[in-house]
Amino acid sequence: MGQDFPAPALPSPSIPLQTTSDTDGPRRRSKDNPPSLLKRLRYGLEGAGLEAAALFIPLLPRALVNALGWCVGTAAYFALKEDRQVGFANLDIALGETKSPKEKKRIVMSAFRNLASNLLGLFWGPRLTEKNVGRYVKTDPDNLSWLEQVRGRGKGVILVTPHYGDWELGSLAAGLLGIPYTTVAEPTKNPAIERIISRLRSRSGHTTVPPRFAVVKLYKALARGGTVTLLIDVNARRGRGGVWLDFFGLPVFNTGAVAELAMRTGAAIVFVAAHPLPGRRITLTFGPEIEPSATGDHEDDVLTTSQRCLDACAALIREHPEHWLWTYKRWKRRPAEEMGRFPFYSKYDENTESRQKDPALVITPRPLAKAA
Repeated sequence: MGQDFPAPALPSPSIPLQTTSDTDGPRRRSKDNPPSLLKRLRYGLEGAGLEAAALFIPLLPRALVNALGWCVGTAAYFALKEDRQVGFANLDIALGETKSPKEKKRIVMSAFRNLASNLLGLFWGPRLTEKNVGRYVKTDPDNLSWLEQVRGRGKGVILVTPHYGDWELGSLAAGLLGIPYTTVAEPTKNPAIERIISRLRSRSGHTTVPPRFAVVKLYKALARGGTVTLLIDVNARRGRGGVWLDFFGLPVFNTGAVAELAMRTGAAIVFVAAHPLPGRRITLTFGPEIEPSATGDHEDDVLTTSQRCLDACAALIREHPEHWLWTYKRWKRRPAEEMGRFPFYSKYDENTESRQKDPALVITPRPLAKAA
């Protein structure tokens, strides 16, 4: 019998904000405006370089790949000034004076090293198999049994996870452990890079879909009783709907897709984390199950459910901040012109409310009362 992982009592939304839509995100490549000859040449060289890396890196021992990730991340910390500044600005918002300048430097540098190790580990991923995955990924049989019980309900499962620990290794391992899922892949300007990254991420059995009409494809996967995975610590993008949520005391414009899909399909929402272990190994945990709000007020239920997912993410980051991606511009959008406590990179766009395009995810903007 699998262990029961009940959903924790997570708080409801705590900020009375309206929903709008973000305008970020790469523009779609247009067939009518193909890239210039110079760009095509550059794209070809980038693609060839990544293909060479995809062939060479799996030949290396895992320990050497880990060391390379540490070195590349350290070099990036000193070379990428703006990303470094973003990391410190985010830490100041989230953790304030609870961490000393020395501790903040250690955490930001760790974020650079972790990202580099994740990317190199993804290219090393073809070395992972069903037989050897246990060397690098620790799991609890009771935890896996519990997840199977949840999947056995037949209504689908939505796995939600942050950019925490070795998320790329955790993703590959899930497929090899018999938990293939459908997820959304962001397009890149270089189609060659997009193809290579999608191929590497899909090799353990996952299905990646482009963001356009992704909600329909995710819905169909859940309707078949399948599993989908969504990152919940990223900004909502233009045309895909979203909700303003509280993240470390400041509003962020977050996706409402998890809540919408769960409410429409009856799918379970399960929080997943790849907890780091020495040697770039991880413990992959599934749970707790996050209970969707069911008050009957659709907009409030979407907000409350979305906030519960993000609260689970924030709690994990607060406990082990050195494992999260602090260099990501998490507060890139703000709901008012005034800067207030928002970081230097944040932007205000008065037209965001009028730019929601996807009727499947749009929530009509209206003031929301503070949760008691």
